[in-house]
Amino acid sequence: MANGVWETQPTRVTGIDDLALLADYTRRGFLTLIERCPHIDAVQLRMNIESGVGDQRFFVQAFAPALQELAARGRRLTVELRNWGLHPDTVEAFRRSGAEVVVSTKYFAEHQAMPYQPPVMRGSYSYDSYLRVDKPFAFQWHLWNLGSHRLFAWGDPDWARRFVQSCHLGDGVGFEATPPGSQKGFGQWGQVTPGDWAMRSDLPPRPDFEHYWFFLMALGRMAYDPTTPDEVFVHQLALRATPEAAPHLLAAYRAAGKVVSYLISQRMDDPNMYVWPELDAGGPIDHHIDAPPGEVTLFATAREYARCRVQGQGSAKRSPFDAADDLERLADEIDAHLKTLADMPGLEESVEYRVVRVDFAALSALARYHAAKSRAAGHLALFYAVGERHNLDDAEDAAAQAVDLWEALCERTAPFYDRLHLGPSGGHWRHNLPRVRYDLTRVRRVRQLWEAHGLFVCGLDAGPGTATRAPERERSGLEIEPRFDPLGPDTAYTPDRGYGWLNPAGLQAAGAAPLPRELAWGVHYIRPGETYDPAIVDAIPTDGLTHGYITAETPHTLRIDLPDGLYRVTLIAPLVSGFSSSARIGAETVTWGQSAPSAVSLDIKVRGGCLQIALGEDGPWALAGLVVRAMAPQIAHLPPRALCQGDAVMLTTTATAPSGPCSMTLRYLWWGEWRETAMSGDGESFVAMLPADCPNSLLEYEFVARAPDARESRSVRYRVPMLKGYRPPEVVDASGPERWSPSDTLTFCLTLVGGEYAREVRLHYREADQNRPFRVASLPGGRSGDYVHEIDACHLDRAYELLYYWEVLDALGGGTFYPDPFSDVRYRIARPDGE
Repeated sequence: MANGVWETQPTRVTGIDDLALLADYTRRGFLTLIERCPHIDAVQLRMNIESGVGDQRFFVQAFAPALQELAARGRRLTVELRNWGLHPDTVEAFRRSGAEVVVSTKYFAEHQAMPYQPPVMRGSYSYDSYLRVDKPFAFQWHLWNLGSHRLFAWGDPDWARRFVQSCHLGDGVGFEATPPGSQKGFGQWGQVTPGDWAMRSDLPPRPDFEHYWFFLMALGRMAYDPTTPDEVFVHQLALRATPEAAPHLLAAYRAAGKVVSYLISQRMDDPNMYVWPELDAGGPIDHHIDAPPGEVTLFATAREYARCRVQGQGSAKRSPFDAADDLERLADEIDAHLKTLADMPGLEESVEYRVVRVDFAALSALARYHAAKSRAAGHLALFYAVGERHNLDDAEDAAAQAVDLWEALCERTAPFYDRLHLGPSGGHWRHNLPRVRYDLTRVRRVRQLWEAHGLFVCGLDAGPGTATRAPERERSGLEIEPRFDPLGPDTAYTPDRGYGWLNPAGLQAAGAAPLPRELAWGVHYIRPGETYDPAIVDAIPTDGLTHGYITAETPHTLRIDLPDGLYRVTLIAPLVSGFSSSARIGAETVTWGQSAPSAVSLDIKVRGGCLQIALGEDGPWALAGLVVRAMAPQIAHLPPRALCQGDAVMLTTTATAPSGPCSMTLRYLWWGEWRETAMSGDGESFVAMLPADCPNSLLEYEFVARAPDARESRSVRYRVPMLKGYRPPEVVDASGPERWSPSDTLTFCLTLVGGEYAREVRLHYREADQNRPFRVASLPGGRSGDYVHEIDACHLDRAYELLYYWEVLDALGGGTFYPDPFSDVRYRIARPDGE
């Protein structure tokens, strides 16, 4: 591995362009190797470009005849075929060779995430369509965790138990696991010079199997007996520390062992091992808002959460705020156990305690940092979707807290992990500090744009638009500035769009280059011979508005449909120098850029339902963006999904107007009459508290905003249910089929208490084939008791087991899954009859 692996490994064989010749050469070499090594009884084939040849037919031609020849001599080998784009014809060819065929697949991509196979996963990173009940080969799972768990000590018997039991899916015959520390010094681009990196120089040297003993023991003992009691692990910890400390060490291991699995399940930029949640800071915040979860059926992105919240859709998925609470609970639990251990005598000489003390304190700090980042992303996504300024305030506070927490993480780890290199990435947490600070800089830039433009009726970000977007998981999130709509060079006006160029011919666009994935994902890759430069973060734009623009040598007209009325139009120059632009709006001409202001505003009156802006009548021009604000106050408000009677009611709202700070009045229906109260605020963000004794089953209210020029705006009227005696719905029983056949009507029953506060009960079901979508059957909530779903099985494929689970949505917009993914199986399994 001195020069890397796979396609980076230089070959010493010539003539490999002739695949037929290479196959013959490989077959002969393989036979020679097997003959000289009589104790080899199995071989694994990785049949993709990572082995140097991407055509699976080569592997069939090279190995199947050799295996057939060996079988004819009485030496039948086992061949393990790795699933990474594995073709069924390839499997069948090896079966015909007479070898014992085992197909293996990654359990949860290249990470150790939740202790169950993911219900949904990107292709070839889990089991795909290979779990047919009639498959003529054995199936094996591979816990490939070279991405997530590389460094810190790990040992969670509960996770190990659930993982081992889940490996029976698809009649799995077993599993392989990759322990932490497996890629010390490895680099996809080559290997570092020995001595260029180090870890835990304060500990006596010892083999990895001793350092990561609990990982090996937890999986090994649970594979042997999933009912292994805690006493087995407590005994081993007592041998390595003290009998008094052992139970607390086990409890600390349990809590700390959940952190990284949670992080990679909540956010998995890459199913490959090119992200490392133990070290990575999580990428720029606008990317983080959309970063895909590893477990997409369990976690919502910040954008998805905000969208559902605005549209009034419920979900049991963990929101960014739920995740933050979960992570802080784990951190509290870890810290409590570490504090107990710190007060115990006789531990300072224990190597086990010295490992745990450092690693688990780092995991606690990591959990707290990601809790703050998750909250910042959630608040920022809500601000983008709604425009309430208090969400921007909260996002800035959380981003500032995240900086403090990451600095604390740097301090905790600096004396022990100075330089790391595990897998493709490394460095130290301090190297990622500029990336963490970027989030705060970005949020403050969002505030600057807010202060300049407030709420608006139309915002256009001029630039390449979608034309130069990177793949979704590699986007910065600023290809188009949030809150703005894209205005590209080909955005022709249509009535449905409501804006666009009347003649786009001749328009050109320029914008920031796509981010390299290491910046988008927040990863510090190690490349031998290259010195890491923290200033690389400067390549991340702090806004999407001024870094891109539309330009032309000739005049062009932009049309925007607007209701008749008074507006303030602002034209924004790009950051690039050399442009002085002009535009005519009605009878007025304005200029911006170069020696003129970077943005110019004009108050106009729209008649006839549209605004037309003629750009470039005086020569070449460039436009970065445009904002249209109504002169009357604009109001933003996200109503609660529901409120609980007996609780004090806090309502927030935001209003802005071009003429200056606003005042706000809340009107609400109380005891059958409309009342008014002035809301407290700073001219933009407002709050009011209502008494806890609301007599109505529905809270009805509206806002009236007044600008300094006496213009008024009235919001829509909101109606929010008031729930009396609310309690979350609770699942007390559930049943479903253990076997099924296509002629059956399958019955699934879920029993609720507190069901009067359930909004909906969903049954998610699907064959054990990751290339098929889950189907959803829904029943309205509103009562306690049994909810019975009946499914006609004739539409199901009997070649697969049936997976199913329930989702209960509550009246407050959240919900719960059953079974509980954090303590039980993710889904229940029913086998087809006759199998």
